Amino acid sequence: DTMNLASISAYEQELTDETNRRILYAQILNYGAYALIVIMIGIVYWVYRKYDKELTPDFDGDYFRELPSDETPGEVSYLYYEKKIPDEAFTATLLDLIRKKYVTLEYSPDELTDKNPNFTFVLDESKDQASLQEHERYLINWIFKSIARSNKVMISTIESYGKKSVNAAEQFQRSAKEFVRAIKRSGEKRKYFDQGVQGSKKQALAFLILPIAFLLMTFFISSAYVVEATFAYLSSISLIVLYTLYVSTIKRKTQMGANLFARWKAFKKFLLDFSQMQDYPIPGIIVWEHFLVYATVLKCADQVMEQLKVKLPNVAYEDSEGTFMAMGYRHNGFY
Repeated sequence: DTMNLASISAYEQELTDETNRRILYAQILNYGAYALIVIMIGIVYWVYRKYDKELTPDFDGDYFRELPSDETPGEVSYLYYEKKIPDEAFTATLLDLIRKKYVTLEYSPDELTDKNPNFTFVLDESKDQASLQEHERYLINWIFKSIARSNKVMISTIESYGKKSVNAAEQFQRSAKEFVRAIKRSGEKRKYFDQGVQGSKKQALAFLILPIAFLLMTFFISSAYVVEATFAYLSSISLIVLYTLYVSTIKRKTQMGANLFARWKAFKKFLLDFSQMQDYPIPGIIVWEHFLVYATVLKCADQVMEQLKVKLPNVAYEDSEGTFMAMGYRHNGFY
């Protein structure tokens, strides 16, 4: 009996010790997970300060009342939306080609009062395209050679091209993606973003060794000692995913890129507020055609046009020089 009692006591003590060990390991993993979260927050802040924090631009005004630079609308979209190209880049590029008179508009009087006018775009084949950017030349070839197979194309033809067949739809998508890639190639040449950021990302990703090591330790301890470690697992896996996603999004601008970005933001604010400026002399149609190209890619063209309908009637239009906006002045009431 004494032997049995001693064995039972030893077994109970062994169970107690095992339970205490599991509690201790569970606490270590839980506290370790909290500590890892704090450490990774500190690392993210350090990485942000060293690799991701934007440089201070040389302009901090509220408004910029003239075009900040001579980049194409596609290149501006590459900078403004941080390498993402919105659909508006297509429209803005086409408007800019019309403004520069590589493309002209043909229309009938009836279309000027139509809610959805079906204008005809006409390519001026006599103009040298050597000065155009790659994406501008690509857009011309896409519209007039691939879609129209002519120097003339109607809006309805462009809009319906992808609906003709599956092959046409796929071809349209491929062309659209290539147009975006062409803009990105043009944008890359401008050096808006720090080219050394890729090396910085590799250095920053080295810190992943901490949550990865903690995840492996959690797996080993929880498997060997049958410890509940759900929080530790979720924490380490989440930290690995979130930190990797953060580092992958780092796109710090160069000093030139930061300077231009600040100016374009201020220019957009000016476009949205210019009608409230009593001291601003409204320039003529040629200038506003140029402004509207960029208002399109900055996604504020509708608001600008609403203001222009009120502000521009007192301005004489340049009949021989205006392009898409001059139509509104040659035909009263056309918007």
